[in-house]
Amino acid sequence: MAEKRSPELECVDPLVGERILELTRPGLAPDSQEQLEAHLHVCAFCVGVIDLERRLSSTLRKNQPRRVRRTRAPWLGGAAFAAAAGAAFCMFALPPRPIGPSVSIRGAGETRFVRPVEGEVVAPSGFVSEWTEVSGADAYELHLSEVDGPASWTASTTETRWRTGEDIQLAEGKTYQLVLSTLPADLVPPGSASVRFAAGGVSAQVTHRARQAQPIAYGLIVIASLLGIYAVREKWKA
Repeated sequence: MAEKRSPELECVDPLVGERILELTRPGLAPDSQEQLEAHLHVCAFCVGVIDLERRLSSTLRKNQPRRVRRTRAPWLGGAAFAAAAGAAFCMFALPPRPIGPSVSIRGAGETRFVRPVEGEVVAPSGFVSEWTEVSGADAYELHLSEVDGPASWTASTTETRWRTGEDIQLAEGKTYQLVLSTLPADLVPPGSASVRFAAGGVSAQVTHRARQAQPIAYGLIVIASLLGIYAVREKWKA
């Protein structure tokens, strides 16, 4: 007795059915698409093949790991932070640019103050002054006085660095002059090594250093700003 075969298990037209998966691919010619779709209306087997293919494709897409788009935002953000930190370091670690009407008179000679610089704003107490070494000097004398005021102090040291003691308290907002002389006294012309500066609180000191920072600090600020802008743009693209 011949075995009965279910029509659902066979393609009604194998020559067309072997091309049925072309329906799942893009770029199919219109006439081929029309022929294959007409075949699906009469062939339950090929309908099952198409359905199985679509389910398998959907499952593979769901299980495929998501591709994370890598951006340069973290690197740019770190570089911007480093540039900003470098700008802050240069602004507060390096001496500010000198400013004032006497810049051309003082600070250009061989013997000069390197700290504070002309026009700098210093702390009212405990500020440090430094100057270039004078060959042959056994000691240095410093005369600190208030410009247009009565206050004055005198000190001596064998070093090229001097810090004001607790007995010296400068008034905020006042301008002072520091004059250097040597022992023996004939090594430096009188009054040739001097500097004028002002006393002020933390806010005044920070403001002055920000305004009179060295050019490298401003350059780093510009670099930090540009890197920060690019980092934000890259983050929004992600």
